[in-house]
Amino acid sequence: MEEPRRGDGAEQVDQEVELARLAAPAAPLLPVEEMLAETVMQADGSSVLSSDASEDELAAAGDTIIIGPTDHAVRFNSFEEMGIPHQGVPRPVQSRERAIYLSDVRGLTELGRGSAPLSFGSLLHVCCHRFPCRPCMFEKRPGCCRKSWLCDFCHLHARRDRRG
Repeated sequence: MEEPRRGDGAEQVDQEVELARLAAPAAPLLPVEEMLAETVMQADGSSVLSSDASEDELAAAGDTIIIGPTDHAVRFNSFEEMGIPHQGVPRPVQSRERAIYLSDVRGLTELGRGSAPLSFGSLLHVCCHRFPCRPCMFEKRPGCCRKSWLCDFCHLHARRDRRG
């Protein structure tokens, strides 16, 4: 039995749909503003953006979803030892791989006033001088690193002026 022939226009539409499907990202990328709009208010009044999946669901899927900063940002230390300076007093860092706190992001943004927001990787530079920080190779000028405050590397080494 022969299939009915379709016109050239229908084939063109099929090809365009297939090309659009192939060009689309596997998961939609959200701007930071939309990510922050999906935060959850905690009992203590702080905001957190976290994964909806439980630990068991993630383990069963074999995937790791990293939302916040990793331990690489504060190597040789722990986040418990770090604090984001706020009005002269270090405020504990609450963000981890599975959750990001809006208060931490705001604190990093305030520290970087006059330039791009600082990254979680900048905490070693700001808080702890026992161990050297690791400069971000993408932050050659303020704001060049696409990971922004989620970067595990220090953003305090960016050149402020490119004039020679």
